[in-house]
Amino acid sequence: MIIFISGMIRSGSTLHLNMVQDILTTANISFDASYVETFEDIKAVYEKKQDSTRVQILKFHFFDSRMSALLSDPDIHAFYVYRNSLDMAASLIRKTSSSFEEHLPGIKSAIETKYHFLAESNLNVSRYEDIFISGQLELAKIARVLKLEISPQKIVELADDLTLAAQKDRLQKMDYVKVEVPGDSLWTSNQDEEGTKFLLLNPERNLHHDHITSDGTPGRWIDTLEPEQASRVLMLESEAASKNISSLQAAHRKELSQAAGSRAKSEEQLKQLSTEVDAMRAKLESAYSENTEVRADLENARSENEAVCEENINLINAREALTKQLQTEELKIHALERDKVELNATLTELDQNYTQLETDFHEVTKKAQELELNVTSAARRILALKESTEIKSNVISKLLSSVEQKESLISKLHTENSRLKEENASSRAETEALRELFEKSAQRNAQRYDHLDGAGSKGLIHKFRRLLHSFTIRRHIRRIRNSEYFNGEWYLQKYPDLKASSVDPAAHYFKYGGREGRAASLDFCSQSYLLKYPDVRVSNLNPLLHYINRGKEEGRTAFPVREAAGDDPEEK
Repeated sequence: MIIFISGMIRSGSTLHLNMVQDILTTANISFDASYVETFEDIKAVYEKKQDSTRVQILKFHFFDSRMSALLSDPDIHAFYVYRNSLDMAASLIRKTSSSFEEHLPGIKSAIETKYHFLAESNLNVSRYEDIFISGQLELAKIARVLKLEISPQKIVELADDLTLAAQKDRLQKMDYVKVEVPGDSLWTSNQDEEGTKFLLLNPERNLHHDHITSDGTPGRWIDTLEPEQASRVLMLESEAASKNISSLQAAHRKELSQAAGSRAKSEEQLKQLSTEVDAMRAKLESAYSENTEVRADLENARSENEAVCEENINLINAREALTKQLQTEELKIHALERDKVELNATLTELDQNYTQLETDFHEVTKKAQELELNVTSAARRILALKESTEIKSNVISKLLSSVEQKESLISKLHTENSRLKEENASSRAETEALRELFEKSAQRNAQRYDHLDGAGSKGLIHKFRRLLHSFTIRRHIRRIRNSEYFNGEWYLQKYPDLKASSVDPAAHYFKYGGREGRAASLDFCSQSYLLKYPDVRVSNLNPLLHYINRGKEEGRTAFPVREAAGDDPEEK
């Protein structure tokens, strides 16, 4: 399908294009729209129509007689829009800064082109004034011509979106592409800093900023054209109409001549045709005479133009008032329809809510009955609980009395335990004193035996010293094991290599672990102690044993593993 969109300049052809685009978009039909300037461009698209699955929309303002053959194709739908020539001329002048004289050739061409189009039979013609009054009717007409079914509600929505105010608002929001035009063009007065003329065009809607420069109301030419200028436009209108009549006369004569040549064998038919030709000539001469009278009337109309203009203004104002009233009534109708839809929706929702309320009421009634049964059952249980509570209170009183007696006994046991601990500590102190006395006695005896000679005496001394050394080591290991700073279980968990060998953790720490820097527990880091106190490290003493025997009394610090993790090689 190919769609032609044409019309007089400044007469709403672009608005008509937007209407066609909106109708196709609503019907989910894909299309391509383009602006053509020659008949060859139209012919090129027409020849490729079988290869395209998309609708092709061609917009143009020129006329070519070769179009007549294309318009007879059922796959082509042609639309033409025109308006009052005076309004067209006034809109063209308002659009640019050019004078009336500069625009006069373009005005003449537009009027002549209009009559060429109006002479075509396969053409859908619309007047801008009718579109201005009711865009809905025009949209419905386009849908009917294109054989597309569009709902009335959608027609109303599309028409609201194509009002003059909506078009101006759309122009403000669109993104535009700068398009240069020839310097002698009268289509725009926009110029950049270099003096180049340009248009700001929106490719999506084929609109530019110069499309809407006034309120678009028909009859506003009176604000722009002088009476003399209006008369000249009317004269051009008359001349174009006359030329169109002459053209139609010549075409008819040609058809008569061809008919006469093909019917040369029948003299009666020739005479009849001659009579018809003479009659037609008489009619044409009469029409020409009437056209001359029309010209004279136009001359006379110049003097009456001001009164006619004033009357036109009054009529236009009245029509505007009626149009606004009609639009207001239509808006009221739309509002009432929307209110009706909303009310129907509200009623439906209320019906659903009422049904739900009935269901909820039945459920609540059922639950109330269940609650009554539960309350009766609960009252019975409460009575039973009260009786059980009285019995349990008596039992609890007896238990409390028993607990008080046991607490008194426990207090006595704690007191006895404290006394035994004190006695145990005293016994440990006495035992330690006896051990030290024994060691001193053993050392004195060893010194005495050093003066004895003979192998027997030496062997006895050696055994005594070895026994003394073994006793001392066991005492040191015992002190480490009983120290609060050593944890045997933690030591074996910390160093898995010892856990597998089943060694005594205290003995291993005394003999090897302390010097290797292994931690005795989380509360004592051996390596940190040796690093802090070099004298202990040089003397090759066990760090924990040194701290227990002397370091703590000297005020030295026991470093916990968690504070010295950076110094513990096992933690690194």
